[in-house]
Amino acid sequence: MAVISKKIPAPDKVEIKTALLSVFDKTGVVELARSLSERGVRLLSTGGTYKAIAAAGL
Repeated sequence: MAVISKKIPAPDKVEIKTALLSVFDKTGVVELARSLSERGVRLLSTGGTYKAIAAAGL
């Protein structure tokens, strides 16, 4: 088990349910979004990032 601090133990794996994507450089963001989406992660994004992801059909 990983430890964040001496007082708080953290699990080795955490299930990601929702991801907020907001990037200046859109290089690779579609691939990242697709990978997350295929794993059942709900995607949230801001203006330009949303447009890039939506244009890819995600």
